[in-house]
Amino acid sequence: MSAEDRPKEKRRGGFKPGVSGNPGGRPKLPPQVKEFKRLTQGIVDDIGFLVIMADEKAIYGIVHDPEASVLKKWIASVALSGLQDGNMDALDKLLNRLIGKPKDRIEHSGPDGKPIEHKNVGEIDDAVMDARIDELLSKRGGK
Repeated sequence: MSAEDRPKEKRRGGFKPGVSGNPGGRPKLPPQVKEFKRLTQGIVDDIGFLVIMADEKAIYGIVHDPEASVLKKWIASVALSGLQDGNMDALDKLLNRLIGKPKDRIEHSGPDGKPIEHKNVGEIDDAVMDARIDELLSKRGGK
């Protein structure tokens, strides 16, 4: 029995079929939050570059620098503890936050890098289709 067929009192949840549960979409961020994100992005980029390009001694110096910002110390301490403990997960997460995850590249090509040949199934006659099915089944050991 589908949700529409059930009596109203036995339906689960408060959503009606075909009606969005969030018609207004995601709430807009307040202007102060947008401005904060804009300002901190540049700071995080600078700190990230510094930490990524620095050696362990320099990162240690950032962590113990009384003039360094809390954000700078925090990022440097995550990097330092990851280096010292050999915690690759912490370093991976830090790098993903600072510079983003690398994109997976997927190659879409046929043999020898040539374009993949394709045909609309409606354009293939039945004899050709049957021959191809028989060929594939014989490779698999069927038929």
